[in-house]
Amino acid sequence: MRKLIFHILILFFSFLFVILKNKKTDPTSVENLEEFSVIATKTVRQLSSLPLPVQIVSEKEIEAISSIRLNDILMSKQDW
Repeated sequence: MRKLIFHILILFFSFLFVILKNKKTDPTSVENLEEFSVIATKTVRQLSSLPLPVQIVSEKEIEAISSIRLNDILMSKQDW
């Protein structure tokens, strides 16, 4: 009997996991996030020496896009 209950619980949580994983979220929804810090250094480096692809978006470009969403800013870059 315990094994049956255990297997039923496993199936239930597996099913619940699949449902929650496949849940689509609205990309326009707004969430309040906890405060976080961004830490950076001003180290002069060649872009070609960085381990990941990097593209610089200037303040003027961000203002020209007139969007506060990061996705909109990144999508406006043609060569990404």
